[in-house]
This record gives sequence, C-alpha cells and structure tokens, in this order.
Amino acid sequence: MHYCLTLPQVKSLATFCASHLHAPCCIFLQGPLGAGKTTFAQYFIEAHGFKGTIKSPSFSIVESYNFENFNVHHFDLYRIEDPESFYMMGLEELIQDPQAITLLEWPQHGPDLQADLELHFDYNKEDIHSRTLEIKSASNNLNLRKIGDFLAHLS
Repeated sequence: MHYCLTLPQVKSLATFCASHLHAPCCIFLQGPLGAGKTTFAQYFIEAHGFKGTIKSPSFSIVESYNFENFNVHHFDLYRIEDPESFYMMGLEELIQDPQAITLLEWPQHGPDLQADLELHFDYNKEDIHSRTLEIKSASNNLNLRKIGDFLAHLS
C-alpha cells in the first residue's frame, strides 16, 4: 500500500500505530537519510506519553524508553557494518525483549529479522513538504488493514 503524507499526517500515523501495536512487535523503518524514519519514531514514542527528550540513536545505535508494562527500543543501524558487529555489541538481547516494541531504522545493516510491520518512507518528488510511504507486513494481519483504513481517511 502506498500513501502520500504531510508531517502532521506522519504524526497522526505514529499516534495511531502507538495505540494499535503492542509488544512484542518489530517495526522496520526504511528509506533514505532524512525521509522521516526518526521523526516517525519520535512521534511514536511521544504518543506513548514519554515526556523527556527523545534522542536520535544515530550515534548511540539504540535508545530505550521504559513504560509501565513495556519498553520501546529505537535502533539506528546505519553505522553497523555487518550483522556480526550487531551481535558483538550485545544488542540481540534488546531485539529479543518480549516486552518491547522495537523500532529499527536501517534494518538491512543488522541481523536477519522478521518485521511485523515495514514502513518505507521516501521523498515526494512532486511536493517537498510531504513524504511517500509504502507499508508492508509479513502476515496479512489485522493491524495492517487497520492502518490502511486509517491512512485512507487521512487523505
């Protein structure tokens, strides 16, 4: 499914996903630099009620946010050279956290994982103030259909 979203619509999508996706869950955030992956993640974490500074994990590789009944682990694997480096850093424990929603930017740089949801952001060549979004899911699950219905009503 393909969509065109403005920044406020990306925030609405992140808020919607935050209320409908529950741990354990792995979300791939894909797309070129600056396309909206980190922005989506920040809105997603904010929608869960986090009040502090939501930092980009570009240099730290992962930022974790602890909530009452679950965690959100936001990874940026852009600087990971190969999957072996991921394991050598001890990050697999966080990826396997059964009480977590994992937001994974640049998943192709990490281990072979299965995403529950894939969001591919890209630049909209026709409108610099919006992004295109492609959504995929490993299974034909209800969340994908709910997200698609939500996005159809945003337009």
